[in-house]
Amino acid sequence: MAAAETLLPFLQEPKVSTSFWRFPQNFASGTNGHNGTVTLVSAWYQQGKGVSTLIGNTSDWALISYGCKDVLPIQPPQPAAIFSSPAAMSWLDQIADSNAISSAILSVIHPHLYAAGMKALNHLWDSPQIQQQDVLQGWNSIFSGISVIFNGTIAGHRDTQSRHHWYDLLITLGRYQNCKLELPGAGLSLDYHPGTVVGISGMMLEHQVSEFDGDRVAYAHFMRNNVHEWAGIPGGDWMKTEYYE
Repeated sequence: MAAAETLLPFLQEPKVSTSFWRFPQNFASGTNGHNGTVTLVSAWYQQGKGVSTLIGNTSDWALISYGCKDVLPIQPPQPAAIFSSPAAMSWLDQIADSNAISSAILSVIHPHLYAAGMKALNHLWDSPQIQQQDVLQGWNSIFSGISVIFNGTIAGHRDTQSRHHWYDLLITLGRYQNCKLELPGAGLSLDYHPGTVVGISGMMLEHQVSEFDGDRVAYAHFMRNNVHEWAGIPGGDWMKTEYYE
């Protein structure tokens, strides 16, 4: 929670927008009045950007990223612009132990994805053409990025920039009660108490968060498919219970 407070200057007031994460109906005011989302990413392609590749020896470019309308040359992803701020770098330092724990959780619940994430992270570390190397050196999460969501009462959605067999890792913190994580397609409504950690296939399962009483901060950890495409890292496979037999 203390690390999250470092990000308060970056909160943008929710408003009618083309961005799902800024819809006013996706947030409660909470008792402290803070609401909104701050996304911090080790390296990504911003909206409207993507990964492209050259066909043979011609000058034609073919798009290989998903859902991207622009045609661009191959180029490495870059850290989120927010890391130009000392406050964001302070957050990265404060969250290091928590990032190590969340990464360890993924290594247990989805070791294939953990291995793919580690390969992608090593590739980023070994790519000098990526700017802000201090961000990469400080980024110890196996995940591509983390969205910090203040008082989110998020409507039903799926995460479109992942892969079907990948897990997002959701961690909910704060002083609140009467909150549910709901999976409408699966007919499930789960208690979402402070300190709960959930691994979920966010691209497969529609998920939403109910209204609650109090103040809540959620950490949504995710991987970006187009970063793995750029790095040439296979995305692993479905996690199966037989792995533990």
